[in-house]
Amino acid sequence: MFISVRDESTLAQKLHEGDLKSFQWIYENYYEILCRFAFRFTQDHGSAEEIVDDVMFSLWDHHEDVVITQFRPYLFRAVRNLCINHLKSVAVRFYSAKNISVDEDEKFLNSLFQNDEHPLGILLEKELEIHFQQAIHELPAECRRVFLMSRSECLTYEEIAQELGISVNTVKYHMKNALRILSKEMGRYLILLLALI
Repeated sequence: MFISVRDESTLAQKLHEGDLKSFQWIYENYYEILCRFAFRFTQDHGSAEEIVDDVMFSLWDHHEDVVITQFRPYLFRAVRNLCINHLKSVAVRFYSAKNISVDEDEKFLNSLFQNDEHPLGILLEKELEIHFQQAIHELPAECRRVFLMSRSECLTYEEIAQELGISVNTVKYHMKNALRILSKEMGRYLILLLALI
């Protein structure tokens, strides 16, 4: 599924012009991996597929307006944003079903996710995210590259090995090392997070 920058530019131009075959190529080549990515958020296959469908059909509906230089980052970011919105909606419905001061709880949940009032929201959206990104940045270069290809791009170990020209065992080594380092670095922040919940 790897295509060159030039090919992506051509594909983006054709999509912008309303070429249905270009959209079909994007759909067929990205749908499955995006569903796997969405499932990591939703833990529900039906919701994950619905979110990816929404992203794909929105891409086609607005193909004349969308400016894309690289499809993979664009699509993953769009799916991630819809997943977050989905989780917000689920949380609001859960609190509403409990009949616990619905208006007050919705305000609480909004502040939690919008990161403007509640300490947990601040921790989630600022401290935790900043520290996590810093921890990733400080990983050894090859280790960081393998980790991001696995977690951010949802590539399999075999795909990473093929892309980087290394063995699958080497990929596993880098992933194990990355997870060990990140677990150690993030430990105290996760403890703080659990204490606030």
